Amino acid sequence: MSIPNVHRLIPKFLRVNGLTANSNELSHNYGTYKIYSINEHGPFSEKIGDFEDENYLYMNEKNLVRHKSLNNESQSYAKRYYSTKEGSKPNKLLHIYGRRCYATKPENVKGKLMHEIQKPIETFDDKVTVVGIGAVGMACAFSILSQGISNNLVLIDMFENKLEGEMMDLQHGSLFLKDPKITASTDYAVSAGSRVCVVTAGVRQKDNESRTDLLQRNADLMKNIIPHLVEYSPNAVLLIVSNPCDVLSYVAWKISGFPMTRIIGSGTNLDTSRFRYMIANRLNIAPASVHAWIIGEHGDTSVAVWSALNVAGVRLRDINPKIGTREDPDRWEDIHKEVVLSAYNVIKKKGYTNWAIGLSVTSMVHSILKNMNSVHAVSTLIKGLHGVKEEVYLSLPCTLGQRGVLGVIQQVLTPTEREALQKSARIMAELIKGVHI
Repeated sequence: MSIPNVHRLIPKFLRVNGLTANSNELSHNYGTYKIYSINEHGPFSEKIGDFEDENYLYMNEKNLVRHKSLNNESQSYAKRYYSTKEGSKPNKLLHIYGRRCYATKPENVKGKLMHEIQKPIETFDDKVTVVGIGAVGMACAFSILSQGISNNLVLIDMFENKLEGEMMDLQHGSLFLKDPKITASTDYAVSAGSRVCVVTAGVRQKDNESRTDLLQRNADLMKNIIPHLVEYSPNAVLLIVSNPCDVLSYVAWKISGFPMTRIIGSGTNLDTSRFRYMIANRLNIAPASVHAWIIGEHGDTSVAVWSALNVAGVRLRDINPKIGTREDPDRWEDIHKEVVLSAYNVIKKKGYTNWAIGLSVTSMVHSILKNMNSVHAVSTLIKGLHGVKEEVYLSLPCTLGQRGVLGVIQQVLTPTEREALQKSARIMAELIKGVHI
């Protein structure tokens, strides 16, 4: 029925006991509602548009019931009772359909402070989920937030108290960030719609545990994590940071069913950063001015591409033909050895590594979210490249964008560098054979 004037249709005793009505609005302590229809004879069934916040108000002689329906998923009921004067006639049951108007409760501080025109839209295009809130996971989260890479961060872990504590700690610093939305849960449903999922969760090595046994336990962990991420974020790029990241990236690829372009290992992006930093220190220039790459395994069999090392286009091998070899009197090859040992040295001194890998991961997340097409040394499927015959994940310079790996840079490697990469691939293939996926 049409509603020329709502207050004439609202029983007088209800108005007196808490309700006011003007034109086509009805006010109560639940809030103010824009009324669209009233039905005096039964439940209102006509749908008046699709609203994010839809409310049915049921009125009879003794109560007002608010029924809120949000996308047919959740329902909440609120009830307040009213008494009629003795001898008053029972009223007809009124089924009122309306949409709530926000910030109009007279006793509400927010309502007095500001008049909201419409409810804020809480949608983000840069949602990032971090699985695992250990030292590495939190370094990734902090770096992503502090650099403003994402304004919608989700933390997932199995330890509920620590999870809530980390979330609160970050939320309390929101003033110094860009007012991010920070969520945490043990339930993967909160990760729904993520653009990038960063997996840092892993188990620690037990005393006298073999590398193979440790690898299997971490692979089993991937079997638990990856299906949830795939279910809730089927279009996400998965960034595997858990070690050994090359093998676990392969495992994640097999489990997920995603194209290889959307399963990326953090790989030698950090090794490359360490390499450039140490070279820059020796040359007394900024690391950003050094162009050098570490490829292959993120680990002991990584390959330093000495043949491509240059500063401002000047190849150091043109200046020192022996650079990176055992015959080099300046012993530049020691830098690569130091890169390989870097993580062990840091762990020996502080117990773990976290800040550098957090920054490394953030640089990759940035390139993906912003579709930057920048080049990073990340772990990807390299079968068929540089003579590699095995189906393995290893690092090569790749361009990253919203769809993950967009391309692999075809570096010109020396025979020695190619053989070292192929050897790394064979070792990875043997490790993969021992993993039950």
